[in-house]
Amino acid sequence: MSGASPLVAARRAADAGSPPSDPARGADFARGAAPGRKATSPRHRFSAYGLVYDSDLPAPWAEPAPAGAPVDATVRLGPVRGPTHPERADSAWTVESPTEAYCDWEGLRLRVSDGARIGVEIGPGATLEMAMVHLGYAASTVLLHQRGAMPLHAAGAAGPAGGALLLGESGAGKSTFAAMMARGDWALAGDDTIALDLAPGRPVGLHRAMRTARLFADSARAIDAVATGAPVGSAAGASAPAAFGPSGPAAFGPSGPAASGASGPAASGAFGPAASGAPVLAAGQGMGKGVRALSDPAGRLVWPAPLRAVFTLEWLHPSDAPLELERLPTLAALSALRRGIGRPEIPRQMGLDGAYFRLLARVAAEVPVFALRRPRDFAAAEAAVALARRTVERLAPAPHPSDNQGALT
Repeated sequence: MSGASPLVAARRAADAGSPPSDPARGADFARGAAPGRKATSPRHRFSAYGLVYDSDLPAPWAEPAPAGAPVDATVRLGPVRGPTHPERADSAWTVESPTEAYCDWEGLRLRVSDGARIGVEIGPGATLEMAMVHLGYAASTVLLHQRGAMPLHAAGAAGPAGGALLLGESGAGKSTFAAMMARGDWALAGDDTIALDLAPGRPVGLHRAMRTARLFADSARAIDAVATGAPVGSAAGASAPAAFGPSGPAAFGPSGPAASGASGPAASGAFGPAASGAPVLAAGQGMGKGVRALSDPAGRLVWPAPLRAVFTLEWLHPSDAPLELERLPTLAALSALRRGIGRPEIPRQMGLDGAYFRLLARVAAEVPVFALRRPRDFAAAEAAVALARRTVERLAPAPHPSDNQGALT
């Protein structure tokens, strides 16, 4: 391996962790990604943000694509062309034109083109796991901007009555709140980046971004405590399966995340073996948080789910303050939605501000937007989650036999 390029060496190292149940994975992965060579067949097909991806990279955070669905975006591993203007390149994305963007982040080079192609180069210091996480979040956000799809820095969850969109500043607890909503007959829509279905002639819908959430360890312990019935912050809650990283209690296999209670080989060195009965499943690491796969309901939600309510999450002080739910007037709702645009500097450089304002105005006009204020205390989180769920259910129209959008099937 000493004579191989860093990119090829990184891929070989990743391939070495391929699970024994999929012996062809290592060879196929290298063949599809080798510099100067094209992939001979689709590597991974998955759905996210209302799009179908054909990818050299695995995406354990995403759902498998429907059979026969046309491809919207391709992801290819290999050498990535550098920035047209190196003097402008830094750790953030460089928008070269409305159809070209480039990023170099700690050895991971990404290029997004024409709203349809993502190039990924795993250089020195970068890892396969970094590439998978960045594909799901940063690169897909840029791709959506190039398509004019207005990605939001938000989280979301959906149940039989419809979906909830969660907005708020960084640190507002969006990921934790969404993960706590995604229990029982509710499922996670996404924990950081959300795309809405804004097709003309249809109600505003909530696309699914991913079935994993990035959580800090204290958030994961609190969620596990609630799921197991233990008091939040108790010793029982602390010992619940909340570990992150290699020792985490779950695994992603070659075709997707292991089901709750399943067992199986790890998908790579960063994924641990499955643990029986874990309500929230660990699935590697990413960007300073543990990446965890949440169990879906026994039935399957139909995506996009009709968006029933938007909640801007805010903190209350002191910790015993009562919950507050306030419906925002149209202008305040529009302002909250506008603050939620993901990586807003990118659409600004692309000249999308006017188009996005019109989309936001439609959302604000059709979907109620609320300020949900709750104490910064895990013990109060359940009441806030229950309030948000009741609000979504109250806003849902009476069931109609011919309308099963967002319903369990």
